[in-house]
Amino acid sequence: MKKTLLLLACIGIAITSSAQLKVNSNGKVAIGTTENPTSQLAFGAKGNTYAKTYFEGDGRVIQIKALGKSSNMSSSMYGAGLFVTGTPTLNSGIVGVSSQITGTYSSSNGYAVGVLGTAGNGASGYNYGVSGYLNSGRNGAGIFGSVDGDGHSKCINDRYAGYFLGKVYVEGDFFLYYQHMFKWANEPFMPNRQPMGSVLNKVKAINPIAFKFASSTDSTYALSAQDIDSIFPGMVCPNGGYVDYLEMIPILIKTIQEMQQEIEILQTLVPEASRYNDNMNTASAYRQKSLFHDAVLFQNSPNPFSNSTTIRFKLPDDVQNAYICIFNMNGSLKKKIPVDSSMDSISVNSYDLGSGMYLYSLIIGGQEVDTKKMIIS
Repeated sequence: MKKTLLLLACIGIAITSSAQLKVNSNGKVAIGTTENPTSQLAFGAKGNTYAKTYFEGDGRVIQIKALGKSSNMSSSMYGAGLFVTGTPTLNSGIVGVSSQITGTYSSSNGYAVGVLGTAGNGASGYNYGVSGYLNSGRNGAGIFGSVDGDGHSKCINDRYAGYFLGKVYVEGDFFLYYQHMFKWANEPFMPNRQPMGSVLNKVKAINPIAFKFASSTDSTYALSAQDIDSIFPGMVCPNGGYVDYLEMIPILIKTIQEMQQEIEILQTLVPEASRYNDNMNTASAYRQKSLFHDAVLFQNSPNPFSNSTTIRFKLPDDVQNAYICIFNMNGSLKKKIPVDSSMDSISVNSYDLGSGMYLYSLIIGGQEVDTKKMIIS
């Protein structure tokens, strides 16, 4: 301990060569001040009763240059510019390094950083600006962060690499490699809880978008914060265009449930629709059969003929899509003549067809009623 105090005294004297040295009869030493020291060793001020060693000044008050591991250190050890050890005692905690950077006024252009860490030129993949871990089996966090309140009085009921009280902001890519992702949802403690109303039409109104950053060739897919805010108020961060995508999960589940209800309703209607179609098809078949029964095609006269002949027929009053079709013996359609219930015959001229044997049919609704032969001599 005496060697340490002597070393620190020498460092202080070297830094402040014009400083004064004051040693009290109780062994307390002050350098760079005429005040009676309160700390055991004080630089630049008298110190206080809480600190054994106290430094005060502007610029870099203490600067340490570490040169790496010494030759007498084991392979598992590493060099450190500042190495602090300690053991918590009964009913008393301990902080290895405590930093409190605050001021008496609000600065608009200055920085206040509790811990600033930078790292580089180590083995690739092993450079950490700030590193923290738990070295026992007890609960806690490797790194703990808090926005308000006491930063080290939170009881953590599990083991976490990082534990944060308050909002966490990430600018840039955020990679999650995890087995499970949890969000608080303890129903007994949910205030004013109630079933979710219909959301299907609201979800249908959302317009997903794709865009590309100037620095990337890959598309990014997202929901418009302005769009979501107009449909689901409260799911967008009030400080900017950020959407709470986790909140979309229960909404999408509710949407699927509503769609399933509609599907089940439609499934109950399918048999009814099928029976209706069967009835309609049966009625159409009866009607078609009736039409066929009432429709009559007669043999043309004269037959054979050389100039013209008359084909007579009889059609029901409500017949539709009725034709007299004339085919050659190869089955090729030569003429298609529309007919209706106001007609009872048509005339066919031989010069339209040429000599030979032909077939003529009465077709109603695409169905053949009857077919007969005629000969042109």
